[in-house]
Amino acid sequence: MKAPSKKPNLSPYERYLLSALAYGVPVGKLPVILEFYSIEANSIGIVDKHLRSLRKKFNCKTNTQLVYELRNRVVALDLEGIGLRTLGFENPE
Repeated sequence: MKAPSKKPNLSPYERYLLSALAYGVPVGKLPVILEFYSIEANSIGIVDKHLRSLRKKFNCKTNTQLVYELRNRVVALDLEGIGLRTLGFENPE
């Protein structure tokens, strides 16, 4: 039997990265999400580095697996306010 899992500690940066992926936002658009929520996103390379670090920390091979493993840490995003709704991304309901 699996031991009850505690919620992992994630920084706001990591939570918004994870949440954007859960909403289906492509990795290339992640800096837009971070900037909207006043989190500095220097480059797509830095974003990718954080994702690699998270995948390694939680033993995940893909971003999809990472989102699945940490699904209880996803926060609601205002994709319409960010302007991504016009790109075909909407809040999953």
